[in-house]
Amino acid sequence: MSKGIKIVKCGKERSRNNYYYNKDKINAQRRKLYKKPENKQKKKIYQQREDVKLHRKIIQQKYSKLPYVKELQVVYRKKYHDKDRSKSRDYQKRYREINNESIRIKGIDYNLKNPEITRRIGRNRRIRKLNAQGNHSIDDWLGLKILLGNYCLGCWKNNIELHQDHIIPLSKGGSDWIDNIQPLCFKCNSSKHAKYDVPKLMVLQ
Repeated sequence: MSKGIKIVKCGKERSRNNYYYNKDKINAQRRKLYKKPENKQKKKIYQQREDVKLHRKIIQQKYSKLPYVKELQVVYRKKYHDKDRSKSRDYQKRYREINNESIRIKGIDYNLKNPEITRRIGRNRRIRKLNAQGNHSIDDWLGLKILLGNYCLGCWKNNIELHQDHIIPLSKGGSDWIDNIQPLCFKCNSSKHAKYDVPKLMVLQ
């Protein structure tokens, strides 16, 4: 490096370094300032501005898709709820009462877009209620349908909407493992009820 050349750090880097080495002091000053009523009111007004809301929404959408951010959010939320569960429950109750209609519409929309997940949630609830053993994932179910050529094992029609049916019903001691699952169409699944029918598997060419 030639003599006489002086390297000057940019303002952003100086500011970052200053915050890094004086983090506790700066945060204490910020908390002190924020506790003043006039500053709280200023921040509230600033956060209600439309351009600020839009910017915050864009940032959240950008970073919320990153895997490590999702993991941090889960950890933070669990820590927050564990700290004061009664406060968290009261807040959720008030939120549901105020936004009951929007929550209902979002739930219906989610169920229509994700029918497999919705059925899985209902099935899991029933499995827990009956104390049945075993479980299988959506990938296991999709793999079974592909293996059987997307055929209904009751009427042997294919390329129709298939439902998961327990070969040995849960109410009669059946498990939720994938080897106790068979694909049936809506009609065959409804007519089977809680009967135990051994599926007539055939080799599909």
